[in-house]
Amino acid sequence: MTAATSIEGVSASLCLAPSNKTSTGRRPASPLLCHAAGHSTGLVSGASQPVLGFGAAASTQQHGLSRPPEVLKSRLGSGPFPPCVSSLGFTARPATLRCLQAAMPGRAGSHLSSLSFLTLTAPAHAPQNSPTAKRPKKCRATLAANLSAVATEVSAALWAQPPSWAATLGVNAAVFSLGYPVLRSGLSASGMASSFLLGVAAWKGFGPPGYTLVCLYFLLGTAVTKLRLQQKQAEGIAEQRSGRRGPGSVVGSAAAAVACAAGATLGVGGAAAVPLWQLGYVASFCTKLSDTTASEVGKAYGKTTYLITSLALVPRGTEGAVSAEGTLAGLAAAVALAGVAVLAGMVDGTGAVVAVVASQVANVFESWLGATSQGKAGREWLSNDLVNVLNISVGTTVAILLRVALLGRN
Repeated sequence: MTAATSIEGVSASLCLAPSNKTSTGRRPASPLLCHAAGHSTGLVSGASQPVLGFGAAASTQQHGLSRPPEVLKSRLGSGPFPPCVSSLGFTARPATLRCLQAAMPGRAGSHLSSLSFLTLTAPAHAPQNSPTAKRPKKCRATLAANLSAVATEVSAALWAQPPSWAATLGVNAAVFSLGYPVLRSGLSASGMASSFLLGVAAWKGFGPPGYTLVCLYFLLGTAVTKLRLQQKQAEGIAEQRSGRRGPGSVVGSAAAAVACAAGATLGVGGAAAVPLWQLGYVASFCTKLSDTTASEVGKAYGKTTYLITSLALVPRGTEGAVSAEGTLAGLAAAVALAGVAVLAGMVDGTGAVVAVVASQVANVFESWLGATSQGKAGREWLSNDLVNVLNISVGTTVAILLRVALLGRN
């Protein structure tokens, strides 16, 4: 069997070729590939000889077709359209389907009564060994190479030192856009604006490692704030706005970190001071995450709380109170964040230990300040946000001084 083929954009009518010869003793010159069982033969529009119906779709296999016919679910004229072979890659559109019915000329005893055929648009098919057949592979290779080049350029821009303003603003905008639902759950509208500035300072000062650290702090801090929130609200010891931080809280949590990032960005102290700025940055977030975790876990799970100045028993949530559960959780949080800082290359092992120790010293100071001064008459100006600023400033300062002392001994 031979099939009528055409170049792309030229219509071709395709039906199964007859298994027998015509009345002239020759096979049709332009057979059509369609299953025409139960249909008549006739003249195809534009053809000069009759086309005979072929009764068995399964017989397509013996004519070299690689796949069995697939049913084209369309109705043409008064009857269903017969199954059509799709293995040649022809694509049919409803607007191109036609059905002709014609009497078969000079075919005595024919049991066929009608002819159905289809007009299709045939795409060009190049032999496997032709240059055209290799183009898709070349296109894919070119696309892969272009994507690889773009990825390399983006990676270089993101990890460039010092970080560019374009990368800083672009990454921060992308994170805030994609992470808006999460950010909104932990920040008020004004808090988000303040956090955006914090993100800019973090990336500009310390690149991806510093940005990763502040993001992790936010996620962990928000999570522990939500612990047993309804219980804490019922006891009147929950954070305001259901734990959503406003601008004051953001500043209180990140003032020291922003100062360290600014020092690194402006080159204060030269290249030798960069490791100290990095350590101070890590210590500030270790301090604040430890403080937040200790406070929230203590309010949620603390069984016995003591006032740090006198060790007197006090209710949970009292300023200056500590609990074993909260203290251990706060220490674990500081260790975890310092470990991430080591993996990110912000500090070495010694720097991580220094950051954790400094965070605990700062938290003891914060508890003492809360027990002796915060909320006392005449000291209403000592707000919780200001106490937070003092807390993280102590943690940052202790870490830097301790590191300098250790370096001096070496």
